[in-house]
Amino acid sequence: MDSLFNRLLLPIASALLLNAPFSSVAANEGAKGMQLGIQAALSPDGKRMAFIWAGDVWIGASKGGKARQLTRHPGKEWTPKFSPDGKEIAFVSDREGSLQIYVVPVAGGVPQKLTDHSEGYYLLAWSPDGKSLLARGRRGHVGRRGSQLLLVSREQFGVERLAFEDYADRGDLSPDCNRILFTREGVDVYRKGYRGSQASQVWLYDVGEKEFSEQVRDEGGARSPLWKPDGSGFYYVAQRGGAFNLISRELSTGKEHQLTQFKDDGVIRPAISRDGRVIVFRRGFDFYRMQLDGKGRKAGARKISFTHTDDIVRSGEQRRLLKSASSVAFSDDGLEIAFVAGGDVWVMDTVLREPKQVTRTAAQEDEVLFSKDGGSIFFVSDTGDGRQLWRARRGDEKRFWWQNDEFDLQAIGDAGENVSNLGLSPDGKRIAYVRGLGDLWLSDLDGKNARRVFESWNMPSYDWSPDGAWLAYSI
Repeated sequence: MDSLFNRLLLPIASALLLNAPFSSVAANEGAKGMQLGIQAALSPDGKRMAFIWAGDVWIGASKGGKARQLTRHPGKEWTPKFSPDGKEIAFVSDREGSLQIYVVPVAGGVPQKLTDHSEGYYLLAWSPDGKSLLARGRRGHVGRRGSQLLLVSREQFGVERLAFEDYADRGDLSPDCNRILFTREGVDVYRKGYRGSQASQVWLYDVGEKEFSEQVRDEGGARSPLWKPDGSGFYYVAQRGGAFNLISRELSTGKEHQLTQFKDDGVIRPAISRDGRVIVFRRGFDFYRMQLDGKGRKAGARKISFTHTDDIVRSGEQRRLLKSASSVAFSDDGLEIAFVAGGDVWVMDTVLREPKQVTRTAAQEDEVLFSKDGGSIFFVSDTGDGRQLWRARRGDEKRFWWQNDEFDLQAIGDAGENVSNLGLSPDGKRIAYVRGLGDLWLSDLDGKNARRVFESWNMPSYDWSPDGAWLAYSI
């Protein structure tokens, strides 16, 4: 199948273009609001804030107001992080295919590429001395998962080393670089109301002693740990009072204090300034800012809003050459092919080979799969906070996929389920998939009648019997 896919794809590699429409605003039209920003980061003094919006890095005052676009590229950027001196911002981008780490001056300029590993990176933090960056990556299978923490050099291109020989998900370096807080055991995703074995916990690694110690165990999960500036404790997010709230914890005594009291939409992906006086986070569709005093006491969380103006009227179409693709699926009649390129789902026929873009999201799409009747395409969408199952349909079902310009997209299940390894039943009426670390689930094609077949903490391999009555699996 790979060779057939390559023969089909290579002739269109020079013509496959990503048409990314966006709003163009002349300077005299005034400021426009910015909603659905993600992945906030704070400058060392907490006065400036970087975030991702419309696939690029933006920067503004942490109290809100006009934001300035720092990167401008058809590729998608992720996880901006201020350097300890506040002069640079590191981020991850798929502009050359895989997710690599770049740095760009806060004042603006051409981003500098730091890495080129085929497996890519998820950026977590700078080291306090500014000489390296903490990132997550897959360099081998360790324990229940393959992700490990890596220290990437800021000064030498492509140089990295393992932070420790064990699996981990998200982490943060202590102010003295001698300890690492990180999450493990479950998946660090925000699933409201979840209780169970897939809930992540907070651990600590002592670099000098090479010892691990569990810091927080919570049946609803503990996530996103952030060091306090003096290293005496940390903040983390856990479910309290029906929502995700921010918790302060002292290392020596284990004493905790709840800083937020949300009852509905809660705290997602908090970030803290290096002086420890400002915390920002996302809640619902908006960013919030919390001022702290020197002892970590709060002064209240306030919603902050950003606006932008476009000084230059640009064309409503961006052109991007895509040279590679992944996750291929053929329709049952072999006349159409679906694949992922540039992080989005595309379809084309196998004769004229004229691709049509199905998704245009800030997420990374993967695992495309045609339904038995060819009327739907299933895929997994990775937002960085979890992998969710989605279903795409043609806007005009009387026409082929490649003849359509509009597509209906439907999310199936919850956003934080961490779905992978899709498989349709032989009759095409059910879909199997793995949730979390290794639980195998079945559901109807619309997500109804979902049930867990078995529970596991490692990834299974499975296959349907020809009559669809059995599932064979190994774990």
